[in-house]
Amino acid sequence: VATEGSWTLAADFFPAFFKTKDFEMGIHTHSAGEVGKPHYHRFTKEINIVFDGYVVINGRHFKTGDMFILNEYEVSESQFMEDTTLIVMRNKSLPWDKVDCK
Repeated sequence: VATEGSWTLAADFFPAFFKTKDFEMGIHTHSAGEVGKPHYHRFTKEINIVFDGYVVINGRHFKTGDMFILNEYEVSESQFMEDTTLIVMRNKSLPWDKVDCK
């Protein structure tokens, strides 16, 4: 199911193609020059695959084919250097788990 900038394939919230509490999986698209809002998750790990593009996460550089994990309480600060598509998975679907940083 599509929302602006992403497709939610599996999750315990709407819209999701497959409803489950066991995990989340989505496809996120970002434009070159975009800066993500810093955030973290309290109870879930976020597993990311760079399907296409180039992104800097917390000062680390990732390109097409790279994978990285953001652990619980690890703040994600992202800068998209190119148009980028990420496959994003979380080990549980807890819709209330995301915390935006100020």
